[in-house]
Amino acid sequence: ELAYLPGAPPFVSFFCQQPASSGGRTSLVCGKALYEQMPRSIRESFESKGIKYSRVYRPPGLARRFGIQHPLAVSWSDVFESDDPSEVERRCLEKALTVRWRDGGVLETSIVLPAIIKHPKTNAPLWFNQAHTFLPTPASVGQFLYGIYKFLWLFPSLRQGEAWFGTGEKIPMSVVDEIHTTIKQHQRFVEWQRGDVLVLDNYRLLHGREAYRGKRKVFAAML
Repeated sequence: ELAYLPGAPPFVSFFCQQPASSGGRTSLVCGKALYEQMPRSIRESFESKGIKYSRVYRPPGLARRFGIQHPLAVSWSDVFESDDPSEVERRCLEKALTVRWRDGGVLETSIVLPAIIKHPKTNAPLWFNQAHTFLPTPASVGQFLYGIYKFLWLFPSLRQGEAWFGTGEKIPMSVVDEIHTTIKQHQRFVEWQRGDVLVLDNYRLLHGREAYRGKRKVFAAML
């Protein structure tokens, strides 16, 4: 969680109030296993170059007025809980984020961070980055959704985020697909039942969510 920002929380907790009627499992992958099993060339590239993240946030607008909740509608005022651009910029700079204001009040932030970290207790090297979630590929999301992504990319205000190597080099699609393959080989799943509580070591365990049907209420808190 929040590997694309400095100071990621050490723990993430979950509480299941209502499991989905089908699907909705939480996937878990050990960052130590990913580091050890990732192809050497990929591991060494990320380890030596780091990773650069870019995020784009829309200005406050109709989405807030009409209560629209969708990733494409998230504004910088929602994320930073302030309508004051100077206050938002101050908070970004506190986290060492590079700030760029685009036309129309669009905020773009960027930062270079390590892609591999050492666990604070065990000192074990861990795969700790979100390259695979920032860089969709046809193989990972399907040709249709990838086509939509490429179309939205034509409009800077609709972009969500992107990642590069920390040197500014493009991360090849083949590398992203190999990361997905390695993750799938090592992931395990939590089958939610009502009342379940799960606490994760956020540095060591990557987590995700499967698609689901029906109502699902699983709350999360960063500790």
